[in-house]
Amino acid sequence: MSGEMHTLTVSLDEATHAALLSVAQARGQAPSDVIRAALGFTPSLEARIVGWLSADDTGASSECLAYATLGHGRPRYGVVEPADSADLGRCLRLIHRIPEVRATVDLLAAQHASWARLAPYWDELTAMGHAAGLLSGPGAWDRAVSARMRQLRWGS
Repeated sequence: MSGEMHTLTVSLDEATHAALLSVAQARGQAPSDVIRAALGFTPSLEARIVGWLSADDTGASSECLAYATLGHGRPRYGVVEPADSADLGRCLRLIHRIPEVRATVDLLAAQHASWARLAPYWDELTAMGHAAGLLSGPGAWDRAVSARMRQLRWGS
């Protein structure tokens, strides 16, 4: 039947469990998502974004990206671009987890001046963010990345 929900229980030995956790961490995914992918289950874009929004690594600019990608709903703080490296890190971790979101940076840039100041330099900021370890998780921050963002946003 269509729309019917099924539950799958998987038992893993300790070594397999450790390997699964390692793969999930490297991909920035939940272990259950790694299992689903290995079994051929692919959640919809909307389901992945809703799952990300319900996690604890969100901020104003990354929520803006998520809602704009969905095309519906409203971010709590409106249309907000990343203000510093911590904000950028949340956006980069979202894009790392859900690559389809990257195209929304350019969409927002076409519609909002605040995003238009950063979008042409997004690949540069992404490379700086990767080098600075901004993908490592919440709390990651880097002075040089924040300075470059300030320069791009305000010309200072």
